[in-house]
Amino acid sequence: RAPPLALVFRCAAVCARDPLAAAMGDVTDCCVLVCGGGNAAQVVTGLLATRYKTIAVSFFADEAQRWKTTLGNDLLELTVEGASVSKICSRPADITNDPSVARQADVIILAVPSFAHGEYFEKFAPYMKPGTIVGVMPARSGGDILFASKLGAKAKDMVFVGFETLPWACRFSEWGRRATILGTKNTILAAVAPPSAKAKALGTLQGLLGVFPLIIESPNNLGI
Repeated sequence: RAPPLALVFRCAAVCARDPLAAAMGDVTDCCVLVCGGGNAAQVVTGLLATRYKTIAVSFFADEAQRWKTTLGNDLLELTVEGASVSKICSRPADITNDPSVARQADVIILAVPSFAHGEYFEKFAPYMKPGTIVGVMPARSGGDILFASKLGAKAKDMVFVGFETLPWACRFSEWGRRATILGTKNTILAAVAPPSAKAKALGTLQGLLGVFPLIIESPNNLGI
């Protein structure tokens, strides 16, 4: 529901008086695309949707529509074994097979098998905005080369991050509705291309993942 007009005007007045408040208002949200429909994709979607606009994307057959239908109007339930907060409920902003949603994305996370990476890169390429961070978990050595080949000239304006593995051991307990994190890894290697973007990229992805696993920089994608 839209806020009362009086509240909107008060917020606008505060921003007008305080340039810092106005600037902060532009950077307090992040749109994340999570690609895939398996164990990892459902866990990532459940975690990130608690805080950020999260859109689940799958190009596999009719998986996106099946997931959307299965979830219906309910919340996605995530169980975190061994955690003080053991149950998380959230809801993605959308579940779709429309690649044009990439124009909204600040971060794109691929949690799909490596043979599918090229399809996602190619379909997203026309819509991606400069500075988009693309995190691939896990990424094969040379994933940055495939990324560059599919995006062509646009690749130089993007940031590719290849992870050595998934951050968690996880599984869905009821497909499309409930998933479980069985354990979280302590550390995970990640390589950034171009290296000049590593501070922003690793900082952003660490913020999305949380305290653990700790992301450790790998000097290049061949090292993961």
